[in-house]
Order: sequence, then C-alpha cells, then structure tokens
Amino acid sequence: MLGLALLAVLGLGLGTLSYLGALAMKVEYVFAALVQTATMPLILLSGVLLPMDLAPGWLYALSRANPISHVVDAERALFVGDFTDPSVPVGLAVAVVLAAVALAVGIRAMRRLNA
Repeated sequence: MLGLALLAVLGLGLGTLSYLGALAMKVEYVFAALVQTATMPLILLSGVLLPMDLAPGWLYALSRANPISHVVDAERALFVGDFTDPSVPVGLAVAVVLAAVALAVGIRAMRRLNA
C-alpha cells in the first residue's frame, strides 16, 4: 500500500511537470519531442529496467542525480517488504519534494494564465 502511495505522489509531481511543459509550448507537436527527450534519459538512468548497481561507476554516479532513481530504490525495498531500508524515507522525501515544488510552480503558472 505504501508503494502505491509513493507512486501516486511521484505521478502527481511528474504529471504536473508535464502539464507545465504543455502550457509552455506554443506549438503542439514540439511537446511530444520535449516529453520524449526528457522521459527516455530519466527512465534509463532510474534503474527501472536494470539495476544501476551493475552499471559502470560513472553511469551509477549519473543515475544518483536522477530523482526517480531514489524512488525506484524505495519501491524495490517496499515490494520486498523491507520497510526499514534507508532508501524508503529518501525515496519518499524525493517524491514529496518533487510533487510540492511542481504543484507550487503549477499553481503559480495557472494563476498567471488566468489573471
């Protein structure tokens, strides 16, 4: 249950960022390229497809800069049932901060748009 809540918080933040990107685009077809350009490196560096522990050192260090990789680590620990793993609070904090910042920026952008 906690894993689903963590994914919901992350989805809220990423969805808000995606909506902000769509608002910023003046041409609709540019948005798809923007989303694909941002999404693919985030997915590949997050460790969703392969654990980044197996990657070379430079790639592992680069993946640590990806906030989604911390959430992926937390999800792996939660799915195993290890609620005391140190990655769980880190992943939760990253997801909450990402969602909070994205929502704050999103609310500000919507207020400007409607003003």
